Amino acid sequence: MKRLLLMFLISILMVGCSNVSTEVKNSSKQTITSFFEAINSMEDYSSESELNKLKVYFTNDSSITDSLIEYLTTLESDKQNELVNYDFKISEFKKLNGIYKVKVEYDVVSKEDKSILNNSDMYIYLKDEDGKFKIETADCHD
Repeated sequence: MKRLLLMFLISILMVGCSNVSTEVKNSSKQTITSFFEAINSMEDYSSESELNKLKVYFTNDSSITDSLIEYLTTLESDKQNELVNYDFKISEFKKLNGIYKVKVEYDVVSKEDKSILNNSDMYIYLKDEDGKFKIETADCHD
């Protein structure tokens, strides 16, 4: 009887904890999805006003805002000699000292013919700022 009660309490605890994790994961996924969708909807990576719209996805004190935006827009397009989009998936999620480490695997896709030009991954570190998850920093891999 005690064992059954203990198992029941543990299952309630696990469900309660997983709901918080699910909410955090969903909110984090929404931030990353919105960020990449905003990049994919851009038509001109040299437009300063379009690039500045991406800054809302970063924390106020992020030191990588401009460099990550440039990497995913201008530099990748220059490397591929055409405008690119991103198909991505989140493959890993970890909480680390108040920030969330999210592994994003992505394909660099031609905007013109939708062919895959390259693939890579990065870790994006999200932080809760004013009730919204925003990008604090990132580790890019090539």
